[in-house]
Amino acid sequence: RRQHFEETDQDVNRRARAVLGNEMTPIVCVGETLEERGDGRAEQDVPVLRQLLIPPDALQARAEALAARLREACASLGIRADVEPDQTFAGGGSLPGFPLESRVVVVRAGRSATKLAAGLRRHDPPVLARVRDDALVLDPRCLEPGDAEALEAALRAALR
Repeated sequence: RRQHFEETDQDVNRRARAVLGNEMTPIVCVGETLEERGDGRAEQDVPVLRQLLIPPDALQARAEALAARLREACASLGIRADVEPDQTFAGGGSLPGFPLESRVVVVRAGRSATKLAAGLRRHDPPVLARVRDDALVLDPRCLEPGDAEALEAALRAALR
């Protein structure tokens, strides 16, 4: 669709922000081109496939690095960031019968995790996080290289 309609990342971002800002649930379709599938590049070229296929040891390392970064960056703001095992589902639950073992960063900030998650969604770019047991749950599986810096900035802004 993006290629056919020549949509940019900014176009998609604008639509996603409008959907999230109106408390709607987005339905996102992601796919590879026939050429990418045919020559075996889909696993590297399509972000969602790359994210789904992250090996457990690499996911553990990502989670530990993210937790350490958030603890250091937000130490003066009184947060705890711990790595915990979890299960996640592709597409926000579009495959409910197929949980993926994951490692997540659980952030406890001494304030409402629901309000903190709302602050992250309002950030530019928006950050989507789950709330569980009044803690913020961040899945590093969803981060692309370089996203940790933006996530850190969003969390600092939401904590203010």
